[in-house]
Amino acid sequence: MWTFEAFAPVQDFGAFDYRIDAAAFDRWVALYPDDAAHRPLVPPGMAVGVMMRAYMALLQPRPPGNIHAGQHLHINRLARVGDTMTTSLACVAKELRKERRWVTFETETRDAAGDLLFTGRLTSIWAR
Repeated sequence: MWTFEAFAPVQDFGAFDYRIDAAAFDRWVALYPDDAAHRPLVPPGMAVGVMMRAYMALLQPRPPGNIHAGQHLHINRLARVGDTMTTSLACVAKELRKERRWVTFETETRDAAGDLLFTGRLTSIWAR
């Protein structure tokens, strides 16, 4: 279980590969029809999902009760539907504020050629 005490800035958690195939794109468009216009590119909203999937896959197990306190995504370029994206995750800061345990993570998502697609920052209030 990842506890607040176990985190150390800058700590690397590895990388996670993910591919948004046509079926996943179609499911997304069923929820957000206006995003169909982005094809053949992955819509920006799906980029957030790529970042969150990497966080969920790489940072296991997490204690129950964490609070997702914020996120920021900077898109350099969008991937194409069907491209494999590799997202790395690192802890970049942790601090205790008003008895709450704040942890900040950064992500980098690259295409198969290693070119930067987008970067992200996630902030959580850690349960323990």
